[in-house]
Amino acid sequence: MSEAAAPYCVSIDVLEYEDGYLRLDGSADRELLKSGRLLLCLTDGRADSQSQAYHRGVFEIPVRLTERYAQVTVDKETFADRQAFAAQIPADALQADQYLDFFYYGPDGVARRMAILATAYQARLHSELSQCWWSFRTDDEKKPCSYMVTWDAGKKRPGGRNVTENEKNGGRAHEAGVTKTDGVCGKGERRLPFAWRIRRAGKCARMAQELRFLKEILCAKNGSRKMFLMRCSYWLSYPFYEKKNIWITFDKLYKGGDCGEYFYKYMCSRAGEGIVPVYVIRADVPDYERLKSEGYTPLPYRSKKQRLSYLFASMVFGTHSGVNSFCGFNNWEVRFVQDRLRAANTCIQHGLSVQDLRVDSNRAVNNNKRYYCASRCEVENLQKAVYDYRPQMLRLTGIPRYDGLVNDDKRQILITPTWRSYLAVHSVMGEMRGYNPEFQKTQYFQIYQSLLENERLIGTAKQCGYKIIYLLHPVLSAQKKDFTAGEGIEIRTALEVNYEQILTQSSLMVTDYSGVQFDFAYMRKPVVYFHPKELPPHYEDGGFSYGEQGFGEICTDTAALTDTLCAYMENGCMLKEEYRRRQDAFFAYNDRESCRRIYEDAYQYERARRRGGRT
Repeated sequence: MSEAAAPYCVSIDVLEYEDGYLRLDGSADRELLKSGRLLLCLTDGRADSQSQAYHRGVFEIPVRLTERYAQVTVDKETFADRQAFAAQIPADALQADQYLDFFYYGPDGVARRMAILATAYQARLHSELSQCWWSFRTDDEKKPCSYMVTWDAGKKRPGGRNVTENEKNGGRAHEAGVTKTDGVCGKGERRLPFAWRIRRAGKCARMAQELRFLKEILCAKNGSRKMFLMRCSYWLSYPFYEKKNIWITFDKLYKGGDCGEYFYKYMCSRAGEGIVPVYVIRADVPDYERLKSEGYTPLPYRSKKQRLSYLFASMVFGTHSGVNSFCGFNNWEVRFVQDRLRAANTCIQHGLSVQDLRVDSNRAVNNNKRYYCASRCEVENLQKAVYDYRPQMLRLTGIPRYDGLVNDDKRQILITPTWRSYLAVHSVMGEMRGYNPEFQKTQYFQIYQSLLENERLIGTAKQCGYKIIYLLHPVLSAQKKDFTAGEGIEIRTALEVNYEQILTQSSLMVTDYSGVQFDFAYMRKPVVYFHPKELPPHYEDGGFSYGEQGFGEICTDTAALTDTLCAYMENGCMLKEEYRRRQDAFFAYNDRESCRRIYEDAYQYERARRRGGRT
């Protein structure tokens, strides 16, 4: 059985200090908790480490079960039947030296100590690194204290007994089926750790722990010399970076022009207010050189300066989940530096969050402190318990790229469907997806290829003076060579176009589920939906009903779509009043001030955070 699947194991997603509380989010086996309860105990070391969870020296921390969507992935195997939980420890409950243990209190009346699996980068500590550490400083104005969190080394606890060999080697986790993990110090094997040690620690204690960790990184079987050097660079750069207020954003690493670029440019316009704006993009793509020619200074993805900027950043404005990967550290590398991450993550979006996005967009994935929305429909969707956002985290501001959307109609029809996961080859971070040789055999290809060859559609467009552009989703750009088109139809990829230009110059959009429908509707232009009966939807239903809230007609076959498009072109692509009313009702703002609202909200949040104030 895998570690993640073992019943007597908790997984930690988030560990942080905020507003006077040490907070954590995690999950445990759902079936296990149906017959018992989860205990989180803060002990001074006198507790029996196996079963006596309630005698003197133990302070039980209330654990709140939540409806947040939780899953754990270990060795590419995903476990989703998890019960999420949250807990918080007030700063005044912390003593000089304590231990944090999880117990399962079952129907037999026995409290079983639970192993801890920590692999998420927001967990701060990684369960495969025995010497990793994280520190925080309490915000008590009278007597602030610095604390250090490490894994319990399994030695004799103050006032208690020696840990037995059985416990050192896994204890009850062996009974539960928790498997061994590779040794992290290059010697033998070890099992998942069981507890955290939380103690007051001055500079000397933290420095000593850092030296132990550096030794582990350098010598471990699964260590990394490059990450050892990266961590050393962090400390050498500390005096230079420490007081910088760095704000980072990005888009797709191979393509700019989205919300990240818009917000970066706005940040640059206000950089005199004390922030250092950073935009991350690959150095070998056209948009990198374009930004430089415009007078901006984007940082090349995975450059040393870019990665150091992320480690010292105070804010990250993400457009996609997996923030650490977009900021230069893959999921294996980040374990060696995740304790140093201090940025407050926010979401400025790539597409609007109106569908079921619980897997990638629930709060714990990036521990988002702000989620910036363009519509009350998004807020209603993200307020669902599976996302676990507090009301103050969901901000109705608009999204950055809407600030550049000004209608410049050039009489062209834009056809831009979204992708499907089964159509694309495996992705590599920072790279465009490769070519799928089986793509031409799919119904998706055959349906859209027949549309591009439709003689009536081509003829009506020519007669009415319209050009048709078929824009492939970025994920499917490599499949461009598979398509052929009739006269007056252009086939384009994301790398060949400027998003703002192609959207503002188009008269009508055809899409299925793509988020760019909202960009188009923001300009009060007609949208037509193409939902072929043969193709499954790209998203699960969320908070947006295409039938009741959509911005145009829904066509389920090529013939109906052709009739609808021809009728629109013959009428000058005029927006119907019914759909204008829906567009007006959907968007909270239509003033192209989204960047300003996001910036000012983030600025206030960041100032309060620096002061240690409640947000």
